[in-house]
Amino acid sequence: MTTIPLAACLIFALSDDRTNSPSSAILEKKLEGHRDGVFSVKAQPGGDLLCSAGRDRTVGLCSLSNGSPMHRLVGHDNQVLRAAFHPKGDLIASGGADNVAILWNVRTKKSERVLKGHSNWVCDVAFNEAGDRLVTAGADGTARIWQVSDGRQISVFKVPGGEVWAAAFLKNGDVVTGGKDGVLRRWKVGQTEPTASTKGHANDLYSIALSKDGHPATIGADGKVVLWDDQLKIRDSWKAHSGQAYALAFLAGGRLATCGEDKTVRIWDVSSRREVSRGADHKNAVYGVTALADGRLASAGQDRVIRIWSKSIEDPPVRVSVR
Repeated sequence: MTTIPLAACLIFALSDDRTNSPSSAILEKKLEGHRDGVFSVKAQPGGDLLCSAGRDRTVGLCSLSNGSPMHRLVGHDNQVLRAAFHPKGDLIASGGADNVAILWNVRTKKSERVLKGHSNWVCDVAFNEAGDRLVTAGADGTARIWQVSDGRQISVFKVPGGEVWAAAFLKNGDVVTGGKDGVLRRWKVGQTEPTASTKGHANDLYSIALSKDGHPATIGADGKVVLWDDQLKIRDSWKAHSGQAYALAFLAGGRLATCGEDKTVRIWDVSSRREVSRGADHKNAVYGVTALADGRLASAGQDRVIRIWSKSIEDPPVRVSVR
């Protein structure tokens, strides 16, 4: 584990949408920590921590409330592509281009278990709602289910269509996967064939998020957001970004955040498909977005900077001390 200084924090306020044009975010502060691009950022459930996956081969861990320095969790031998918190917030799972997933103890900041099985990059990691299982998505064309307590591999899904970029557990324990062919597939643990599959994107499907009611939403290289029902039928879709889009996250109030290679973070009203706010301060592609416990939003990308966006223009800035 390496500790590096927390240089600054970019904080934005998302103004209320009073017109049909998207409002601009207000830049307040700036946060840096990683030494290269950041592929994902996730918030601790019910807490104030952020974890991030870096091209610099580390997992970043920092607090928004106490201003402590960012910790870089060292253990991967290649770039880290995804990191995510356990539902209890006491563990982090990360996946990397070294073909392994690692489970980290948040309190000790040390690795507890290395999960080996993929023969190519581990592109996504996600815990189930109970926290006893982890799914990993691989560029080897498989998704794998692991027992968190002992690291045992439970199931392997051989996904047709090439690399698997994204995977997530549904509320009932089923798994959905997406990848190179733009198809969303649903799987039952222990079975070898998908129970449903629908093509929703022209090509690469990069990210999956679940709404409060448990329905999946996806985003991909075609720049589209796709909303799905329980049977993997398309409920709605729209063009969210002019180029490739990389991640999405549901927010409070029926809104959705997206990000992409056009250097923007965009906030959408889901019911009307209307863009209500946009942040364009990133200097390069934006790869990750996440909703914070207090209603704020964090984003991160190729420019190495994690930005925090306020839930409304009246919110006070998040204070992060510089060391």
